[in-house]
Amino acid sequence: MEGKNVLIEYRYGEGKRERFSALAAEMVQLKPEVIVVGSASFSRAAKEATATIPIVVGSAGDLVENGIVASLGRPGGNITGSTNVSQDLSGNA
Repeated sequence: MEGKNVLIEYRYGEGKRERFSALAAEMVQLKPEVIVVGSASFSRAAKEATATIPIVVGSAGDLVENGIVASLGRPGGNITGSTNVSQDLSGNA
């Protein structure tokens, strides 16, 4: 239940990518157990802000092409999640 065993902090960049780094840093300062993101741009900002807090990507295009993960089959680091790239390309088919 939100407020009892989970607290959700929302941040929105209002379409202004220049705000993403500051928002990511703000989230990291809150020391969350996980950060959930929904875009490649914010995924990159979150990755640059922390190497220890798990980052879950909702759907952010090609995470490999965007330099966010090493590969879809083995992303490495603290980032996981989903992508809209075909499973045939991930090496897990």
